Amino acid sequence: MNPNNGQLLVLASSPSYDPNKFVNGISQTDYDQYANDKNLPFVSRFAQRYAPGSTFKMLTAAIALQNRTITSKTTKSINGLKWQKDASWGSYQVTRTVADSRENMTQALVNSDNIWFAQVALKMGASAYLKGLDPLFKTQSSLPLTMAKAQISNSGKLDRDTLLADTAYGQGQLLLSPIQQATMYSAIANHGIMQQPTLIKGVKAKRTRVFAAQDAAKVETALTHVVSDATGTAHGLVLSGHTIAAKTGTAELKQTQDTNGKTNGFLAVMDADKNTYLTVSLMENSDSGTLVTAMKPYVKTLY
Repeated sequence: MNPNNGQLLVLASSPSYDPNKFVNGISQTDYDQYANDKNLPFVSRFAQRYAPGSTFKMLTAAIALQNRTITSKTTKSINGLKWQKDASWGSYQVTRTVADSRENMTQALVNSDNIWFAQVALKMGASAYLKGLDPLFKTQSSLPLTMAKAQISNSGKLDRDTLLADTAYGQGQLLLSPIQQATMYSAIANHGIMQQPTLIKGVKAKRTRVFAAQDAAKVETALTHVVSDATGTAHGLVLSGHTIAAKTGTAELKQTQDTNGKTNGFLAVMDADKNTYLTVSLMENSDSGTLVTAMKPYVKTLY
């Protein structure tokens, strides 16, 4: 996506199918081969909704900055890899992968710390968080594609602490297509202005200011460290001479905690120098580390 005008320059989904076979009528054999393929070649992944995982943390950070729940220097002391608000959560705990004892916003994004963002959301409360999310979800694109609306939760509410905490780091009941993610994340790339997407050259899609420029810019700067810092989850995207902002996400697909389940890898990448591109990529049944490696050759072609 070109974040300056919303033009969707690439929409790719793999595996796909050969449309030429349909021109004069596809044979039943060829159709059945596609229809029975467990990899679902008829599904356009860019228009399907998924839990976005930790890529969504950039929006939680921007909302928290805007309503002054945090500043970019707010530092939290967290011990261990698991945390819960209190005993009322029972056996449910928020988990993280890096046991960094003291983190500010940038470090929490670099480490992709679920606990840090869960605590931020609980501090601001569901009402303030929903108020921040509302302009991001309220305006839906008018693309000529079959695509369900983005959702915050099944009910549209965040009526329990565990759901609020999980939503803050991109899990819970969040559902966004990669196109919808790119639209929302354009508010970070454009320093506060969310750009709706378009498929028609020369047609201007709607632009909406959703964050103060300085707050979105602080988040984008933090995301450059996700790439430049040696411990950043997207460090594999480093390209000499270029400043790249990125956020990874590995969304878990399981019904109960502490069980094995499938994951989807996500990666959002932005040109932090000239704002010429914004990409959102997804790899089903994978993790974000694998996706970073897979996407680096493509990111190189954007320069």
